[in-house]
Amino acid sequence: MKTLFFIIRANAFAYNKLGGYYFKTSDYEKSVPLFERALKELPQHPVLRMNYAHALSMAGRRQEALKNYQAALNAGYRDPNQEILAVLEENLAIAGRLSRESDPAMAEEA
Repeated sequence: MKTLFFIIRANAFAYNKLGGYYFKTSDYEKSVPLFERALKELPQHPVLRMNYAHALSMAGRRQEALKNYQAALNAGYRDPNQEILAVLEENLAIAGRLSRESDPAMAEEA
C-alpha cells in the first residue's frame, strides 16, 4: 500500500511539473488539464491546488480560479512570505465582491 501511495504521489508531481512547464511558456490552456490530473491524484495538496488556480486565472477562467484559490487556502496553502499571502487573501475577497456586484446571479449563490 505504501508503494502505491508513492507511485500516486510521483504521478501527481510529474503532471504538476509538466503543467508548470506549459505555464512558464504561457501556454495556460495546456497547463490547466495537467494540473487537473495532478489534483485527481492528490486532491487536497495545497500547492497543486494553488498552481491549478493560477493556471485557471491566466487562462481567463476567473470564477473557477477564485474557487480554487480559496480551496488552496482552506487546504493549508502557506507562502513562505506571509505578506504575499495576506495580499492574495485581500485580492481574493475584493475579486469575489466585484464578481458578485457585476453578476447578479453570483450574488444569489453567495
